[in-house]
Amino acid sequence: MVSKTVLVVDDEPDILRILSYYLSNAGYRVLQSHGVEDAVKKLERLNYRIDLVLTDLGMPGLSGVHLVEHLKQNPETCNVPVIAVTAFTWEGLGRSAADYGADAFINKPVSRQGLLKTVHDVLERAAAEKQQQP
Repeated sequence: MVSKTVLVVDDEPDILRILSYYLSNAGYRVLQSHGVEDAVKKLERLNYRIDLVLTDLGMPGLSGVHLVEHLKQNPETCNVPVIAVTAFTWEGLGRSAADYGADAFINKPVSRQGLLKTVHDVLERAAAEKQQQP
């Protein structure tokens, strides 16, 4: 089985390292970006060939919300699933993340089991949707 490639975007090195560790130990190919601009450059270098983007929402400069919007508005990446991750909590945040185009939402601190289940579920849903397309 070919492993799926996940781009992890976070401005906090420790969070980036933990998320990447969880995903790589589960068999995913992980690429890291330290912010939105770096993520966009990596996506361009990869010709937008990525299976999933996992992005923090609250980053200085361009936020993860900008990245989600950029991905969902770009014809090259509009079908790439995006999981939003944040430490901010308020009622309706998950719905708000979905309003920006995120396919799923995870609160920090992230549990390994919760992360892997969400990633698996989102990738399965994306594969099923892709099979249904003409």
